[in-house]
Amino acid sequence: MNCTFERVFFDRVLLGEQEIRERVDLLAKELATYTDDDGFVLVVILKGALMFAADLSRRIPSQCSIDFLTVSSYYGGTQSTGNVHIVDGHSAEVYGKKVLVVDDIFDTGLTLQTVVKFLEQKGAQEVRTCVLLKKKKVRGVPFEVDYHAFEIEDEFVVGYGLDYQGEYRKLPYVGVMKT
Repeated sequence: MNCTFERVFFDRVLLGEQEIRERVDLLAKELATYTDDDGFVLVVILKGALMFAADLSRRIPSQCSIDFLTVSSYYGGTQSTGNVHIVDGHSAEVYGKKVLVVDDIFDTGLTLQTVVKFLEQKGAQEVRTCVLLKKKKVRGVPFEVDYHAFEIEDEFVVGYGLDYQGEYRKLPYVGVMKT
């Protein structure tokens, strides 16, 4: 942590910049079997997954188109409200195609469950999910992610795309917020 401002709000750095970079490299190699030469559609859930998806997409060797979904469930707080709303509809053509949904964090499971159903209704051939962080916790929905970079405890984290009230997204590491 470089500045006093960060020290005031962060308990500790959970994942450093180098650790994230190395794991994203390995994850891209894992994804190579799914994202074969036929191509796929990478759907990024905004805004939290932007940094992760950008780094990941550059490391996957397969051709892909990239599109974005704006989905909301936190509404400025530190916990999901339990209400998932697709704010900005999906414009990519997914009918008959493989889709890889990239999100920042797997918490309650409601967001990804909603997004996968949405894409299946649009006719996607197959939908798989990939998250930066998977929280160790019991979920209220019967849904599991296909790929994850890190598994973490049930803490509120920010950085590398994740935010608190719109702040801290640009940090190159993931830190735990003080409670």
